[in-house]
Amino acid sequence: MKRIDTIIAISLLLLSISFTLWFYRAEPTTTIDPNDNSFQYALVDRTNQMWDYASRTCQKNLFNVFCSLSILTNHWVPNWAEGYNLPYYYSHIPQIFIVGSYRLIAPPVSLFQYYHFIIYLLLCFFPLSLFLAFRILKFPWITAGIAALLASQISTDGLYGIDQSSFLWRGWGLSSQLFALLWLPLTIASIIQYTKESSRKLLSLSVLFLVCTTAGHLGIGMMAFLAIPIICLSQTLMSILEKQRIILEASIQAIKQIVLLALPPLIILSYWVIPAFLHNNFHNISVWDPVWKFNSYGAKEVITMFVNGQLFDFGRFPLFTMLVIIGLYVTIQNGFSLAFLFLFFFLLFFGRTTWGGLLNFIPGMSEFHQHRFIVGVHLTGLFLAPLGLAWLLNIIASLHRYFVSSLLRLFVYLFIGLFVYWLIVSQTIKYASYNTTLIRQANEQYSKAKPDFDLLLTTLKNLQNSNPGRVYALRGSEGKAANFLETCHRD
Repeated sequence: MKRIDTIIAISLLLLSISFTLWFYRAEPTTTIDPNDNSFQYALVDRTNQMWDYASRTCQKNLFNVFCSLSILTNHWVPNWAEGYNLPYYYSHIPQIFIVGSYRLIAPPVSLFQYYHFIIYLLLCFFPLSLFLAFRILKFPWITAGIAALLASQISTDGLYGIDQSSFLWRGWGLSSQLFALLWLPLTIASIIQYTKESSRKLLSLSVLFLVCTTAGHLGIGMMAFLAIPIICLSQTLMSILEKQRIILEASIQAIKQIVLLALPPLIILSYWVIPAFLHNNFHNISVWDPVWKFNSYGAKEVITMFVNGQLFDFGRFPLFTMLVIIGLYVTIQNGFSLAFLFLFFFLLFFGRTTWGGLLNFIPGMSEFHQHRFIVGVHLTGLFLAPLGLAWLLNIIASLHRYFVSSLLRLFVYLFIGLFVYWLIVSQTIKYASYNTTLIRQANEQYSKAKPDFDLLLTTLKNLQNSNPGRVYALRGSEGKAANFLETCHRD
């Protein structure tokens, strides 16, 4: 029976990965970006330029590596705002990885195509990360398979969370988040399991995954660090609620775990994180970002969106939301730290609109886009929803005596499972299919306009040589009306 469960779970994982590989297949074929990917690729391209610069300027001796890394982690980016040493403050490991692997493999494609292929793979293999996270937590194989199946099925109206509107071509293009999201489920799972077993192996894995998460995206890394005390103190919270006498012992143990988990990653990343926070006054903040990005939506709006299904089920029946609620109930009953973690991120998602300046006591929160705490809500929701569905299936299994035969029971399982998945997946297919259509249209139009576009770039480059100057790319409000093909380029 266990072998059958394993086979079914792996089949569900492969089905989930195959689903994303097929419906997102147009992503690597794009020839032009309409979203934040244009900014992200600019960083990749600049890193590639600086790689050549480091090869020319760094002496070929023992300190060559340090010289090259110094250049790659702190250089001027002229095409970001009006020029800015962005890697000093921003995650730079993903760009170095992309450029380094591109030069090592030397694929027969452009760096632009290679970049999009990497993003495509990260997006499609996210279910594997969630699957492994459930296995780290020692949940049954079937539960892990269900988690993989639901991993790519969150739907929002572009709320910057862990859903396809954040990453696909027609969405926001938040590719930088993917480098952290690949590790975040593993980070949370390892930390939770470490608090239960306190083994060196789990501590090492937790530190490794935490470093990878933070190196991938500093903002998501900060969420992972914020999760540490909540997870470690969950036993203390349960002791208080149950009026036990082990509160002091649990608190001391929690503090030790927090230090052991948080300190090593901070030391490893101190070359970047500490200077970035110390020199935060020089960090360039966009004046074009709307206030709600910094302040989030407030308690009333967040609760309303959750109850209405807008946080997990935009454009469909709120079944995913219902599974999250059931999973929350189950984890609260079991005293599982995931319940506290979901509620913690849900409260943080209220943002400055509700909490005022209280969140500013957390380092880095004063300029943090607090609406991004939806990532924490979504991630914990991706843990809760499979637990909710597994609980429902267990309830059905407990009623087996009412079924005449095992065959009938299997039919009921399949009917419920397929019906649930059909309700959830239809919106995902709809969004992804239209995304493919838009990419095809944009590529066709780009191929027609490319000669004129290349002529424009050549003319600008020639003018820079004969009469150097800057290109006026319009103000932020004006740039929204400057359309090129299917895109809308903004200053």
